Amino acid sequence: VLRLCEKAKLKVLNIEIKPPKNKDYSVVPKTINMVKAHGLFDNLLISSFDPIALTTCKEVDGDCKTGFLYSPNSPNFIRIFGKEVDFAKCIGADALHPYLWLVDKRLVEQAHENGMAVNPWTVNKEKDIKRLVEMGVDGVITDVPNVARKIIEEL
Repeated sequence: VLRLCEKAKLKVLNIEIKPPKNKDYSVVPKTINMVKAHGLFDNLLISSFDPIALTTCKEVDGDCKTGFLYSPNSPNFIRIFGKEVDFAKCIGADALHPYLWLVDKRLVEQAHENGMAVNPWTVNKEKDIKRLVEMGVDGVITDVPNVARKIIEEL
């Protein structure tokens, strides 16, 4: 897959690291080193619902870009709701990756004021892509990149 990514000349390579069941985070340095070996590190953005995975990324390489994934079903969501930016800052995240219906103008502005990008997921409907782009998000995580690209170019 990484060889294909090299050829595609991607601007962003978003890799999600799932929370390990056994608390073994060795997948983090392995992932980063593999991406570096393919010359794609500058394009890498590691996403995770697991804050420990994201802080481990920063320990492996402080220049590794990370995005904090969250949804209403995330553990401890009630405790961070309304404080997502503060929480992301505490774990050194470079971006917020909220479930698409958690994004509002306040969140986008607050994240941008703190130097963080906002990339909601999984945004597949044209009306949702348009609404979020008009709100000022930095990107969308989607299963329909051609549709998203077309909408963004039209705005």
